[in-house]
Amino acid sequence: MSDRMDNGFVDEPGKKVPVAYDVDVAVAGCGIAGSMAAIAAGRQGVSTLVLDRFGQLGGNIGPGGWPGGDVHLALNLNKSTNAQALLTRMGMGDVAQEFHRRVVLARPGADELSDDVRKELEQTHYNLPSHRMGSAGGMPRVVETQVTSHVLLKMMRQADVQTLLAVYVGNPIMEGDRVRGLFVESKSGRLAIRAKLVIDATAEADVAFRA
Repeated sequence: MSDRMDNGFVDEPGKKVPVAYDVDVAVAGCGIAGSMAAIAAGRQGVSTLVLDRFGQLGGNIGPGGWPGGDVHLALNLNKSTNAQALLTRMGMGDVAQEFHRRVVLARPGADELSDDVRKELEQTHYNLPSHRMGSAGGMPRVVETQVTSHVLLKMMRQADVQTLLAVYVGNPIMEGDRVRGLFVESKSGRLAIRAKLVIDATAEADVAFRA
């Protein structure tokens, strides 16, 4: 048996990993939660990078093929509950609400919205039940997933958020008990991402677990 193998383990040679990005905020995962966090951070003027294993933005509501995603779940509460009444009246608020409105107005068939509906969506961002994401009147989901990914990409570019897609998040870069970045695996090999703050939006808490 080789000296480099023992009881089913292999020693991995140490190596220097190139730093691909050095940012203020790195967001692992760009589903609805990670995307909203990245856009919010970018709008505060801090350098922000979002990473995801898929080749397009949106996670569950993009390449995951379920355009309603968490946004649609939030809007699909029992109408008799106080939460539903409050959500319908007040909207989701902030970045998530803006995202929802922009998806509605960007998808095919948006030009068929009445002037009254369009005005209400533009001015108040209310979540009108008949115009929710995922309720496009027979709209193919593949179309809506592309619309949501497109809107997210546009919002991130407007917020100066950088994207690194088709990568897998590996171990966190640790300094003592602080997470100071991430190692990621790409087709170009392993890369290092330095960050002052790392947001774990992987859905499975991969970063937190490995830290």
